[in-house]
Amino acid sequence: MQDDESSPFSSTAAPRAGVRRRRLGCLAWIVGLAAFGHFFIGIGRPTTYWHHIGAMQVFETERGVVAFVEVDLMTYRPGLIRSPNGYSIPVSLYRFDVGSDGSVRKTLLRPTAGRHHLLWIEDVLKIPQGLFLVETPSLGQPDYLLHRIEEDRVEPLSVEDSKAILQSAGYTERGEGSAEKITERNGWRLLERRPTSNFPGEPIASPRHQLRIRIDGDEMEERLTAASSGEGDPWTAPLMTVNSRRWQSYRKSTRE
Repeated sequence: MQDDESSPFSSTAAPRAGVRRRRLGCLAWIVGLAAFGHFFIGIGRPTTYWHHIGAMQVFETERGVVAFVEVDLMTYRPGLIRSPNGYSIPVSLYRFDVGSDGSVRKTLLRPTAGRHHLLWIEDVLKIPQGLFLVETPSLGQPDYLLHRIEEDRVEPLSVEDSKAILQSAGYTERGEGSAEKITERNGWRLLERRPTSNFPGEPIASPRHQLRIRIDGDEMEERLTAASSGEGDPWTAPLMTVNSRRWQSYRKSTRE
């Protein structure tokens, strides 16, 4: 009797069934891997970006208030096991000089041509030699570095120059040698230092100059505003408006 290929007892039926099972198994494995990558790692899903008013340092000076403000690019990457899902990168650094009469000077701090400068607001140091941002040691950078602020320019100093200036200023990061204490002895009193800006939040007030700085907004825009807080003629001065509308992209954002 000849084998019938359609019969389950056929000599070719078993191998063909095994091939089909292997194919189905491979297909199931590919589908499962794709689903895992899509839902758990975020493969094939766009990244969400938006701009946000970030860290601030606000000082009370003889003439008014000086505020250093970051604008950050916020990034949210989809996926349940991405690390980190969300993070921020500073893309702009501003200085605002606000007088007790409501006068405002806004300065976008820029690097020297062809060079980069520190955008993270770490310590602000005011000493007789000038105004500086202090870059603390990090991986690959074991020394403190100074970045000199002159008008609208920020210029990084060498390690040798940074060490000499910090030593002469008595900088020790903490206590009486901290940037806050040294800067206060040179005429600028720190009112508040915020690692990130949330709203609604308490305004930053200067009792000496009877003014306050506040942040408000929504998912469409964020606003930084100065206003009087005394008994004289009231005034309000808009400092900055940031478009915080979210957008999505499959590529790394190049917006600033």
